Amino acid sequence: QIALSDRGRGGETNMAAAAAVARGARVGAQPALARCIFATSMVPLPRAALNQARLQLTPNLVARTWKSTVAAPEKVERGAVMRAVGLAAELSKARLSALVVLTTSAGFLAAGGPVSWTGLAAACVGTSLCAASANTLNQLVEVPRDARMLRTRNRPLPAGRVTPAAAAAWCAASGVMGTAVLALGANTMTAVLGAGNIALYGLAYTLLKPRSEINTWVGSVVGAIPPVMGWVAATGSLAGPEPLLLASALFLWQFPHFFALAWLNKADYARGGYAMVPVNDPTGRRTAGLILRYSLYLGAVPAAAAMVGATSSMFAVEGLALTGYLTYLASRFHRDHTNGAARAVFRCSLWYLPVLLFGFAFHAKGWNMPAAANDEDKADEPWFDSMVQKSKALGRSVCLHEKAAEQHLDAACPPLAAKASVADAADAVDAAITAAAANTSTSTTTR
Repeated sequence: QIALSDRGRGGETNMAAAAAVARGARVGAQPALARCIFATSMVPLPRAALNQARLQLTPNLVARTWKSTVAAPEKVERGAVMRAVGLAAELSKARLSALVVLTTSAGFLAAGGPVSWTGLAAACVGTSLCAASANTLNQLVEVPRDARMLRTRNRPLPAGRVTPAAAAAWCAASGVMGTAVLALGANTMTAVLGAGNIALYGLAYTLLKPRSEINTWVGSVVGAIPPVMGWVAATGSLAGPEPLLLASALFLWQFPHFFALAWLNKADYARGGYAMVPVNDPTGRRTAGLILRYSLYLGAVPAAAAMVGATSSMFAVEGLALTGYLTYLASRFHRDHTNGAARAVFRCSLWYLPVLLFGFAFHAKGWNMPAAANDEDKADEPWFDSMVQKSKALGRSVCLHEKAAEQHLDAACPPLAAKASVADAADAVDAAITAAAANTSTSTTTR
């Protein structure tokens, strides 16, 4: 107190600084107090200002705060770096971006082995940066509306913790870096999908949100692209049923997930001026109907994946069981439009998606490689591929429908029966095409 008051000879009264020091002293906020002491030591502060603020500073507190501010500048620098990282994570919606990376990884691993770990890392890092760019662009556009909503008003931009210029710089940098990582570490097609998704989410979806309910369907297309990016990064191609199946799973899943969330926050979405289905559905009947309908649609994905041979039949069993539980919760909300029922659907959707994608990747036909015949071949087999093969072998040893297949009891196992029916139908179509071609050839020769 004496040291500070001795600097009070002449100059203007910095009442704001004195009041800030007083607040810091009263609440014991030592970091804020340290900054105020540092500021007041650089500015003339009359004794009257100190007396008005009624500072009660002990010598030890002054010494500690002065030492932490001046004698350890590296701590201040580290704190600034951590704050910048935290702001970037908030602008990027880190948890949402992590879910996007998970779906990309599932798409990559669904291609089977051997796994290119550098390719997987490039796909994950590039997708993460593209998602960060898209989410930051979304927040830049929605600042006025975010400021009105309770759940978003503390985001960095509406709260004034970061400037629009700094957010725009992060948006551009992460977008360019993400696209470059995908192009150099994966392939051009993956980079194009990543860049396109930034525009689709940050512009098309964001601008539609206050204008039309169709925004949810556009947003679902955005969510369906990352697993396709993973598949393309691994294979370099969109060929095969797998990209369509992965995209369909993500597209359909987002309706139970988001409509349940939007129902729980419909008052907040209305406050922000967003055109969401639950906002325009006071009874909840339409929202509940959409949740139930798309939950039922989800059941077609595992069944179709097994029937076309993209996965083993076991994925149909597991996927239908998972979807059955989600559909049960959706039917409860359809019957009783309460927040509790909607919250149950939302919470189920959080674990449903990673479990479904894990099952798809694990049972994908790309892992159906012949087992190593001898110890020397086993030693050369990649460790991850070997682990997957051992896990699949263990599952087959206790799986009832695998035992049914060994005994040629396809009719006893619905997935196997459906798969056999599809195979028979395909054979019949091939035979009909061959016969038609032969008849055409014979007629031409006769003429």
